[in-house]
Amino acid sequence: MKPVWTSAAAVVLLVVAAVPGGGQPPGQDPTKEGDYFPLHPGAIWTYEAGGSLITVKLTKQEEKKVGDAMIKHSRLETTINNMPFSSEVVAVLPQGLCRVAVADKPVTPPLCFLELPLKKGKKWKVESKVGNETITGEFEAHEEEVAAKEINSPYFAGKEEKKVKLLVVRGINLKANKQEMSLTYYFAPDVGIVKQMMSFGGVQVDLRLKSYDFNK
Repeated sequence: MKPVWTSAAAVVLLVVAAVPGGGQPPGQDPTKEGDYFPLHPGAIWTYEAGGSLITVKLTKQEEKKVGDAMIKHSRLETTINNMPFSSEVVAVLPQGLCRVAVADKPVTPPLCFLELPLKKGKKWKVESKVGNETITGEFEAHEEEVAAKEINSPYFAGKEEKKVKLLVVRGINLKANKQEMSLTYYFAPDVGIVKQMMSFGGVQVDLRLKSYDFNK
């Protein structure tokens, strides 16, 4: 059975060429302030990695009761070169943006990959399970302002010389099933993850955003 925490590592094993993706929404400026992980209905993030095209689509949103509050849960489905690959459910809980399910299995407790409110040097520990699989460690977040060209992402084509304010979340001493794993997210305002770097079991996976679109 494919490990749910580390399935992204399979991306680098695919050698088929990426198919063309969509474009950036008209008038949208990724250099502005805003939500670091917008969950708009129908949102689609398309990434390039290892010669393949990875698409993450928000396919469903529903309200679920968490404690005394009704919390919106968003289902994200991932395809690789248009082939179904994995799914997850994320929710904005009191502690921040968290994964509450992976591959239709509950994450216990929910794994927060972006704690709120944001502040420089913020750290938080993680220790979660999906079935018999575990992930432990710590995340640290800080902000960086860099030229868009430094991200090396097709999404910023034509805006390479502009400055973009990024929220960078790095894993510290992360372990998946007791094996060391490195993971870094780069979030851009009003877009979400524009770059993700992951290494596990000697396999390196780098995702860079190609396009982002949503139903207006």
